[in-house]
Amino acid sequence: MKINRQDIIYACHMKNAEALQKRFGALPGMNEQKGLYFMSIRTGFTISILMAWLKGGRRESAKELMDIIEEQLDILAGNFHLTFKPDAKKPESTREE
Repeated sequence: MKINRQDIIYACHMKNAEALQKRFGALPGMNEQKGLYFMSIRTGFTISILMAWLKGGRRESAKELMDIIEEQLDILAGNFHLTFKPDAKKPESTREE
């Protein structure tokens, strides 16, 4: 029987985030509400990436996953600037081609 309990992963990730914040402090310039969204976004990315990796047969190495994630974040950053800040300069890619 397949159990799909992403809520458990989410709860654990958020609990660990709270523990890290207590130990090291909040992110500079980020209030509690923004911090919650920040961690929720990161948790959602983490869960989705792991689910896709499992569904794909766990073929990619950790390095390959990092390359895929970095490429996607570059694309997202570019699309964000084009969609929501059309007059802003598009950020330079941090990836080495």
